[in-house]
Amino acid sequence: MDALDKLEAFASLNGPRFYGLTPNPDIITLERRSWTLPESYPYAQGEQIIPLLAGRR
Repeated sequence: MDALDKLEAFASLNGPRFYGLTPNPDIITLERRSWTLPESYPYAQGEQIIPLLAGRR
C-alpha cells in the first residue's frame, strides 16, 4: 500500500491523541529479516496450537 510513512501515527499516536493521553515515549526499531513460523505453540493443559503455514518462512 506504500504507506509505511503513516505507520507511526496509526500504531502509536492517533490512539493516545483520541483519548487525550500522551504518547508512549519508548522507541522500537523494525527490521526486515527472514523468520520461520514455529510448528506449534503451547496452550492450556498440554494442548498445542498449530498456526496456519506452520514451519514456513
